[in-house]
Amino acid sequence: MEVGVKKTGVPVRTLLVLDDESRPAVLQSCHPRGNSRFALQMRRGGLVRVHDGALSEGSKYKSLLISERTTVEDVIQLLLNINNSKQNAENFVLNEACNLTSFERPLHLDDCVLAVQATWPESSVYSFVLRRIDDIPSSARLRVTAAEIFI
Repeated sequence: MEVGVKKTGVPVRTLLVLDDESRPAVLQSCHPRGNSRFALQMRRGGLVRVHDGALSEGSKYKSLLISERTTVEDVIQLLLNINNSKQNAENFVLNEACNLTSFERPLHLDDCVLAVQATWPESSVYSFVLRRIDDIPSSARLRVTAAEIFI
């Protein structure tokens, strides 16, 4: 939020960085009209490609511009919102897939997607794939559950 004040007759502009819980309309109402303005700036982040055929049959993938703090849970919910889906996010899992070996690893809901992507040696070999939990064989689901117990 940029706020203008007159100090010694000379207008001074001050830039205030707002926290996530700030209410811009309330803050703006505290200043005379025309003395404040807002500029939105996105957090540091990057671009990820998520193959979302499990959600939208005709879709190959979605490219998402996300922040460094965006979690797997956030990405799943974002994909549901983009597709105007009323389905529950708990019915989906985001997997990290290696295209060379066809191996997929389910990500934890609190994993940061860009941090996972940053570990990839070559981005074209790896990808993110959205899967319905119902489409995962029960034996694979049991392995994931057993692996999580020992982590």
